[in-house]
Amino acid sequence: MECKEFKIAENWPLTEKVHFLRLAGDTAAITRPGQFVSLSLPGFFLRRPFSVCDRDAGSFSLLVERVGDGTALLHTLPAGTNVSVLTGLGNGFTCERSGDQPVLIGGGTGLSPLFWLARELTARGKRPVVVLGFRTAADVFFEEEFCALGICPVLFTEDGSAGRKGLVTEALREYDCSMFYACGREGMLRAVCEATHEFAGIYDINLLGSFSFKGTTPEARPGNSLPRIAECPSGMLNAVGLQNPGVDAVIRDELPRLREVFHKPVMANIAARSPLEYAEAAEKLAQQEQVGWLEVNISCPNVRCGGMSFGADPKAAAEVTRAVRAVTEKPVIMKLTPNVTDIAEIARACEDAGADGISLINTLLGMRIDLNTKKPLLANTTGGLSGPAVFPVALRMVWQVYKAVKIPIIGIGGIDSAEKVCEMMLAGATAVEVGAQNLRDPLACPKIIRRLPEVLDRYGVKNIADLTGAAHC
Repeated sequence: MECKEFKIAENWPLTEKVHFLRLAGDTAAITRPGQFVSLSLPGFFLRRPFSVCDRDAGSFSLLVERVGDGTALLHTLPAGTNVSVLTGLGNGFTCERSGDQPVLIGGGTGLSPLFWLARELTARGKRPVVVLGFRTAADVFFEEEFCALGICPVLFTEDGSAGRKGLVTEALREYDCSMFYACGREGMLRAVCEATHEFAGIYDINLLGSFSFKGTTPEARPGNSLPRIAECPSGMLNAVGLQNPGVDAVIRDELPRLREVFHKPVMANIAARSPLEYAEAAEKLAQQEQVGWLEVNISCPNVRCGGMSFGADPKAAAEVTRAVRAVTEKPVIMKLTPNVTDIAEIARACEDAGADGISLINTLLGMRIDLNTKKPLLANTTGGLSGPAVFPVALRMVWQVYKAVKIPIIGIGGIDSAEKVCEMMLAGATAVEVGAQNLRDPLACPKIIRRLPEVLDRYGVKNIADLTGAAHC
């Protein structure tokens, strides 16, 4: 990393919101695609980070989207303006592992680091496929620049006004790629992770005890309209709405791919609109050798019918439990909503109806409002709150349910450290699930697993199982 003075050589608009900037100066510290720089702007305390779009010996270029006061100012700075720049930040992409036909996936200004990467890979004799996503045709940029490299990008727009209608992740399974590279907003990257089993490329996911895969329904569901993700202090809201390809497609396509990277039984999370549909999905998944447990989601707050409505009423929760219990001998774990008056009553009803375990909590219902538009940030208006903010609520509810039932409990909600794992188990959990923290840090789970022995030793715990419910003694 070096701090250098650069001079703006070019600054012109690509679209209404995106500018192309070229800054002249010493670029020796910028050595590989995927690195970024951090600019100091007059009148602002914090520097602004940007991915490098391209570079040569005497300059580098940026694609800058106007999203706030800082980037709005940057759009107005004329050629000749001096800017203090921290250069050579980040590790960048590893071109050596690309294989012959890598796929490059970019959303909006997320395409920025992919241009230099595409140029570098092409120079190495590779045949990269570039997939770019935008909201509308008016937002498309840099298509001609990629074509000049000899790469005609595959375009997607959300409204279909240019290229193909849909999201960039829809193209992933069309290519037998040797490696994928991605850059874009959180929602796009999360979808890429789900579609390509990204965690399997980061660490050996077999070190996990298991995991619960995306909620599966009898029929395919498109999910809710965009936007369906919103940040908030100490967490995030999501209103995805159980988007999934349906149970038959999961069995036909997803489970075989999953078997290639994960060699233990998995927990199949199911959702539906009626007890009969729950039983249908459960029976099909329970027949799969890979499925070790069924996690029955009667708690999703982001669907119009079914979902949380079953988990808010003891009789309805028991009815779903009995329906699933009747079609399988595999363990049935009921996933409960926190958006109820008495969660212990719901848990008891599930236990009495034959549940083998309880998992809790699902997300808390919340919302955010955009001060500029004076409208809800989420198209669904409300969404489910997850992340560190919900941990105290989840802990309290695990404590209450432990006192109410005798079956095992899986603690969920805001777990981001080995210490919180221990705390959740002391409240009554036999096991825990880690969710939102994986979006912040893909290595969250291996970090927690690695630190657990140290934390247990610090507090004099010889056997982690001894923690379950110990705070009640």
